[in-house]
Amino acid sequence: MGKRRALQSGVLVLAAVMGGLPASFVSAGEPLVFGYNPDSSPVSSTEIIRNEKTGEILGYCGLLAEFLRGKDYQLEPRELHFEERFVPFAEKLAGKPGIQCGPDSITRQRVEILHTLGNGSGADFSTPFALTSTKLLIRRDKLERLYTQPGKLRIGLLEDPTQPIAITTSLIRSVYPMAHVLRQTNRAEAIRHLLLPADQQEAIDAYASDEIILADMLANDIKLDKQADYVIAPALHGYSREEYAVVVYNSPELLKVVNGWVVSDQGKAAAAALVVPEDSFIRALRWIVRDDHLPAVRLFGSILSALLALLIMLRVWWRWRSLTKKPALSVAGFLPNRPPVASAPVVADVDGEEPESANPDATSLLTPRQLEVARLWADGDPAGVIARKLDIASQRTVEAHIRAIYQRTETNSKVALFKYLQERSLL
Repeated sequence: MGKRRALQSGVLVLAAVMGGLPASFVSAGEPLVFGYNPDSSPVSSTEIIRNEKTGEILGYCGLLAEFLRGKDYQLEPRELHFEERFVPFAEKLAGKPGIQCGPDSITRQRVEILHTLGNGSGADFSTPFALTSTKLLIRRDKLERLYTQPGKLRIGLLEDPTQPIAITTSLIRSVYPMAHVLRQTNRAEAIRHLLLPADQQEAIDAYASDEIILADMLANDIKLDKQADYVIAPALHGYSREEYAVVVYNSPELLKVVNGWVVSDQGKAAAAALVVPEDSFIRALRWIVRDDHLPAVRLFGSILSALLALLIMLRVWWRWRSLTKKPALSVAGFLPNRPPVASAPVVADVDGEEPESANPDATSLLTPRQLEVARLWADGDPAGVIARKLDIASQRTVEAHIRAIYQRTETNSKVALFKYLQERSLL
């Protein structure tokens, strides 16, 4: 076996010299450092049986590791805690190929840092495999305070003072600048402080993390009889939109292998297991029926009902106004005036009724029908109402009458027409 391994190594060295293989090339059978977060189920975690670690990787990263072993990669599993990712991990690799798998989000800053790493060919994110957002796992009896007095909340989150500010830390401090942010060293500590009675000094009211992680904590780290006392908020959209991806160090060839698995059916099935099993509709229903949200729902419903009632009242009033005579308003000039109408010959209407053109009598220039229209028009009735009252074929026929009336009486508004009819005792 030793001779075979030596022969393989010799072949690789010869290939690197003759064929130009990069120094960071890693082949099946060669050691490959596989870093993973042991505290981030369901993305990655360490299997523990009877309080002892077995060394097996669970979750999405465990399935990726299983795939690589099936391709004859010799993996060297290495636990990577929150503060050991990215630059510290790259420094320990010292130019050797490696994989970092866990709930690691793609950001522009991280991409730039990975591309500039020395002692190798750099590092890069794989194709994204999951989408999540930052939320809070919060005590149900503190949920109302989240929207009314967030400055009194005690929010726990993973934070390493020796590292650049993490995404979650930055988001929570910007959204709730007055809240008391308490550093948690790991997931177990966060759960312990979240389950403490709220009046204890070490207790926290909420824990901030990615929704995928929080959903798993609520389902698996909190006892069933206590789960109803905690909820994930906000119920619909979180404070961010983040994409998880695997980080591959010092091996572009290995990155292609990982990307191939991520987009394969096996990789998609592994990613599907991370999806929080509730759609937006169910979440909206859950938000509505929460007792802590009912005051807000009632207030919103009351405001909406009041607005709808006001809209209906305005619509009824406007309808009543259009059907009621208002001679006093017309005389006073409060009703809007029609613009001056240029002289135009009286023509037949498209509906077939022709405005009457009989010779005017001595007291008026208007025909009997035109006089009826003029009285109603000056009284404030719209053309449509006049058509119904006088049984005229259409509103456009009435408008043709009105044009003829303005032309014959040499008026250009309802007020002027009203005065014209009043002076001649024709009202």
